[in-house]
Amino acid sequence: MSRTIKRVGWWSVVGLAVAAFPAVAQLRTSPKVDTRPQVQEVQPQVAFDKAQAVAALDKGDASITGVACSYHDGYVYLADNTQVMLFPATPYLDEWVRLRKKEQRDRVVTMSDDAYATRVDTETDAKGNFRFTDMQPGRYYLFMQFAFNQAMSRDVYAGTSNTGYGAVNHYQRQDYTVARNDEMIKDVEIKAGDTTVKTALTRGGRLAAKLLPCK
Repeated sequence: MSRTIKRVGWWSVVGLAVAAFPAVAQLRTSPKVDTRPQVQEVQPQVAFDKAQAVAALDKGDASITGVACSYHDGYVYLADNTQVMLFPATPYLDEWVRLRKKEQRDRVVTMSDDAYATRVDTETDAKGNFRFTDMQPGRYYLFMQFAFNQAMSRDVYAGTSNTGYGAVNHYQRQDYTVARNDEMIKDVEIKAGDTTVKTALTRGGRLAAKLLPCK
């Protein structure tokens, strides 16, 4: 199919160009550069032995009981109604815990799907108490993520008034919350002949957490 080209005067071309492309102000922009740190995902280099982990979770006659809490600003916060996970202390988990405790902002430590699935779960009660039953002798890791809002208050400047004794600053009490997400890991061992092993999952508190955990 042929196409006819029609010649037009230069003034017609200029008029059409102006009509089709109205004048606009030029805006120069620079390409956006993502300055956020790139997060690296790291996993243990030791191979996960699933058969060994499953065997470690076979039923036994012992129990692990404990309490979980966090310490912030001199107060104790009981980890109520929170999931507690128990993993057998295999070489894979040993390395994972070592890496996890050295985790940095630009590096997150994860575990394989098989390792994560080979565990026992329980939940704390309203006072942070938890219990694992039917356990056999061996080493285990207890793991918890305790997320809660910490109630806080502070004095906020509300203005100044002048009195016969000079200027007086006024403050009012303001309530606010701080979001906490405390990770807790505890190595627990059940020795041969043990029936019940008591422990505590804590974050912060220092000496108080060791002497009277969660009290």
